[in-house]
Amino acid sequence: MATESYKGREIGYIWNYNQKECTAFLKYSGIKNIKKIPNKINNLIIEKAKLLFEDLNCAEDILKIKLPNKVPSKHLYDYILKKQMAGKVNIKDKNLIFYIAQYIQSIEFAVELIKEIKPKMIFMSHPISVQCSPLCWIGSQNGIKVFTLFGQYGVPRYFKFEKPEDIFIGIDRPMKKDLNKLNNSQKNLLHDIGNKYIENRLSGTPLDDLSGKLAYNCKIKNISEIIKNKKNKPIVAVYASCWFDCPHIYGMDRFRDFQDWILTTFNEAVKNKNYIWLFRSHPADEWYGGTKLTDILPKKLPNHIFILPTEISGKSVFDISDGLITYHGTAGIEFAAKGKPVLIADKGWYHHANFTIFPISREEYIYFLSENWLSKINLKESSFNAKIFAGFYFCKPSWQKNFFIPDDFNKEKNKKMISFNIDNKQNLINKEVSYMKKWIESDISGYHTYKMLNTDSYTFTN
Repeated sequence: MATESYKGREIGYIWNYNQKECTAFLKYSGIKNIKKIPNKINNLIIEKAKLLFEDLNCAEDILKIKLPNKVPSKHLYDYILKKQMAGKVNIKDKNLIFYIAQYIQSIEFAVELIKEIKPKMIFMSHPISVQCSPLCWIGSQNGIKVFTLFGQYGVPRYFKFEKPEDIFIGIDRPMKKDLNKLNNSQKNLLHDIGNKYIENRLSGTPLDDLSGKLAYNCKIKNISEIIKNKKNKPIVAVYASCWFDCPHIYGMDRFRDFQDWILTTFNEAVKNKNYIWLFRSHPADEWYGGTKLTDILPKKLPNHIFILPTEISGKSVFDISDGLITYHGTAGIEFAAKGKPVLIADKGWYHHANFTIFPISREEYIYFLSENWLSKINLKESSFNAKIFAGFYFCKPSWQKNFFIPDDFNKEKNKKMISFNIDNKQNLINKEVSYMKKWIESDISGYHTYKMLNTDSYTFTN
């Protein structure tokens, strides 16, 4: 991350990881004053952490912690969860006091940095994690322009804060107000390109994003043998999330975490024998390691519930299912786009886009699980809206067709691609910079969102 104090007086800060690469990048960007974020925790901070720890009786209590400067405890919860690589925070973990102390230290560092340097702008890599979340929140709280320099699906997805609570927008994604700005021509173009993108994704066409590869390029293509003689009832797929991958990034407040949600869903599924329930783990579970779906759900299952093997193809699950339940997984867009009903549990990155069934509360979500929710949505309308959203989010302006960065799971490929782009595509880099300058002065929070609203020709991101 880097803070700008104006006219070349930038200070770059690096965290514990990839220090060599981050330092080289900052120097290449012209930032000469580079410092390390302090990571030595003094005894006073440890004592503060111990006091908070002593009040913890269950995992939910972490979400009730009142942190300095009103920094959200939801991100503290997610930080601990990721350190433990679990589905639920273990409050008996001997390292828990240290994790809390790290977070307090990060808050105090953010306060002191702002007090001492008085930056006019703050640029962060992410809005989440122990080193980023507090500074994003406190910087915006102090009226400083805060930007996150994230990227996904091949393109920059930078985001600018208008207020501290924007941290729960999470990523650059089209909000309802952005979707409402599309004219009819743009809607039709995005619908068509979104449909093609979803078709490619479901067919297993090689994708650049890791989760897409893991979800659709699988060994087991035929699911019928797994649920043999069970086709006399509607089939509902339940797609689990990656347990410790920032469950509160979009402000989750109906459930403690993804484990709470999946167990609630499972318990209701046990009671509802009118459906066949197919529980599927996140495609990247094996890749990430840590807690798995089979660690959370019971070993012995009733005969109307199945836990699908990790090697099963997403396409085969899609073909056999009558509907999908997800928290806010990408599959929600895929199922809805192809005319299948989708029930989501809470706010996420597309709950506002009018292609899912979005309950008004946890209680209504649980109620739907006992009812025939499959018929509670206009599938023609939801399919149209999902394709527009897919085109808007996954695709990009046509001028960027051959100007993108691969998914960051392939670091060596990225390095070569970045070097090639710098050496051979200066005209496109200049165009990108021109768009960035206009975006910064605009009233649109997301950079990719800004570009998609200000073009009338689209192409695949990868």
